[in-house]
Amino acid sequence: MDHASGINVVLTTDNHGVATWMLLAFVVTFVLTRLITRLIRAGRGPSATSRSAEPMCTTRCTGSWRC
Repeated sequence: MDHASGINVVLTTDNHGVATWMLLAFVVTFVLTRLITRLIRAGRGPSATSRSAEPMCTTRCTGSWRC
């Protein structure tokens, strides 16, 4: 089978440790991203202190920073 990318990955018994670390890194990254996203949506995330009291504009601004 010819692959367009030219990358061929073969998992053997010699490199299962590498595959395990790659899977672990993916799962940790996924879980942390999901956690931070949920915290931000709940208003308790890392950007909770940088929110403004005014809602975001739904119409086009008229040249000023505030709408």
